[in-house]
Amino acid sequence: MRRKRVHRVDEVDNKIIAALRQDGRKSNVELGREIGVSEGTIRKRVARLIQEGVMQVIAVANPQKLGYQIEVMIGIHCDIEKVKEIADHLASLEEIRTTSIASGVYDIIMVALFRNNDELLDFLLNKLSNTPGIRKTETSYLLRTFKRTYDWPVYVGGAEAGKTAAARTRRRQGPRSKA
Repeated sequence: MRRKRVHRVDEVDNKIIAALRQDGRKSNVELGREIGVSEGTIRKRVARLIQEGVMQVIAVANPQKLGYQIEVMIGIHCDIEKVKEIADHLASLEEIRTTSIASGVYDIIMVALFRNNDELLDFLLNKLSNTPGIRKTETSYLLRTFKRTYDWPVYVGGAEAGKTAAARTRRRQGPRSKA
């Protein structure tokens, strides 16, 4: 399997990403003022980060507020020689939020959202069961999701640098007092 290129980000890139995580609607002028660089620098860096696929600026909706009350995880056993083809097909279905080829018990693991049990049943009977190469599926209701995040540490200098920007800042500031 081909390794994906790790993009290096510096302190300014990290600050841009962190600021946009908090408010993706901030203007380049606001970002520049907050970070301490020019609007032009922000504009060029944001464009590069998006163009290189390092980040994207999107609205994330709350599925429950939009009427999607049923969330399921589906484990799939399939003909192993068709696993990529099946995963590509399943990833194209609008109900599916996440599709992953996995090691372990299942060949593919998916997470899907539905407004009600009728939609789930229709999906299982008419879409999933008609997919060539699927041998067996196992569907688990996700009764309550305690954490759903799209926020993870950004490593300054790329993943191989091994330290998040927050950890580097704490090291420079010294230990925290327990006041």
